[in-house]
Amino acid sequence: MSQHLSRRNVIRGLGGIAITLPILESLTSSRTAHAAGEVPKKRFVSCFAGNSMGDIAKVDGGGGFVQPSTVGEKYEITTALKPLETHGVQSLVGMVTGLAISRSAGDPGSINAPAPNNFHGYTLPTQLAGCRLSGSESAPNTATTCDQTVAQDLKLRTLNIRVQPVEYRGGDGGGGRGRISFAKGKFVDPYVSPRTLFQSLFAGLPVGANVAVAPGAAAAVATRRSILDLVDGRTKRLMGKVSAADRQTLDQHYTLLRQLEQDVSGVDPVGSLACKRPGDPGADPGGDGSGASIGYSGETERAKVMVDLIALGFACDLFQSVAFQVTFSQVFVSAKRAVGIDTSKYGDEDRDIHEIGHQGKYPAEVRAQTLAWAIDPFARLVAKLRDTKDPDGTRVIDSTALTMCFEGGWEGDEAHSVKNMMVLYGGTAGGLKPKHVRAVGRHPAEVIHAAMKAVGSTSPLGDFSSTIEGM
Repeated sequence: MSQHLSRRNVIRGLGGIAITLPILESLTSSRTAHAAGEVPKKRFVSCFAGNSMGDIAKVDGGGGFVQPSTVGEKYEITTALKPLETHGVQSLVGMVTGLAISRSAGDPGSINAPAPNNFHGYTLPTQLAGCRLSGSESAPNTATTCDQTVAQDLKLRTLNIRVQPVEYRGGDGGGGRGRISFAKGKFVDPYVSPRTLFQSLFAGLPVGANVAVAPGAAAAVATRRSILDLVDGRTKRLMGKVSAADRQTLDQHYTLLRQLEQDVSGVDPVGSLACKRPGDPGADPGGDGSGASIGYSGETERAKVMVDLIALGFACDLFQSVAFQVTFSQVFVSAKRAVGIDTSKYGDEDRDIHEIGHQGKYPAEVRAQTLAWAIDPFARLVAKLRDTKDPDGTRVIDSTALTMCFEGGWEGDEAHSVKNMMVLYGGTAGGLKPKHVRAVGRHPAEVIHAAMKAVGSTSPLGDFSSTIEGM
């Protein structure tokens, strides 16, 4: 006589198979269907560097070492924009200049705090979450940053990375200085170790192996272990509790599963030569810099590894929305070690990037070199996405929108300024047209919101539902 099986018993017996089936699906891959004509997923990158502009455009009476005076697609390459030329991505990167953040209470995205006090850390959430800010460096409890808003709208997986591992003065920044990703006011922890990020994405796979589409499936794909072998004990126990007829039914089911495993065992799990496990990056460059007042933890080398992992993660569809922070607000990174500036020419043994912006003895061109260093990872990522193909043959950059904003603008000799700000944008998703657009007095969040809309996000960014025309 057949023994009655409760729903709980069935789940306990077959649950392992039911839960493990998505690994089979990942072997055939959603990206294989993509190759057959499915539209590539949109990708979004929100990038931030804690530098101020250090100069204004010649058209505004400045030295012209940062913001170009020419508008449109063929804008001039300034000292700060040299990485766009170096990586050959000028045609894929635009910018909006002349931007400003209001300090008047009640204005959209305003900082209701006196200048120049309460500057460092305060401009970050007003740009990335589009929210009013008063009395705190951190985003308000209700704020959600652009990367998380896009992910929520489009049901995307997210990744949060910071290149500079520690602030060097005062620990982790205390508030918003090292935090660029918030989901409804809750801070999303970043990866700060390239090695930890690498291990999280690719643990268990040999070099050159195909990468699993879904995080967590890598080890199962690498070993090609049978689902039935993984749940063999539970299967035998279940068989002992059912009738002969039920055992025959289950046996037929398991036979079909075994055949399915054999059928897919040789299938490329991603269908893309770009999606291969890279070589191990080794130990993190430069340690973590703890305790240094002017620090360097190999940020230049760290950024290169992290850019490579972002590009590969996009190619493998491991995540689609990325918050990418190059430095803390108020950059205490050594200008000598990171940028290669000979500070001895100006009477300093060493000087951090932040202080160079406050020392009149450092000319505008030198300040612009520190900005170029911060922009280089952004330009390098654009180049990587240009050179990486989706399985349907299209470039990843064509389904991606990227933005890069900075802590401050420049006014006179004042680095603690929220005027003359700039936001870079890149990619061609949604018809974005990379070029130089002047939008005097408009808010940086409007540039970011335009990029969000380009990938299909329908939500406002904090106070802003408007965008910058001409992008």
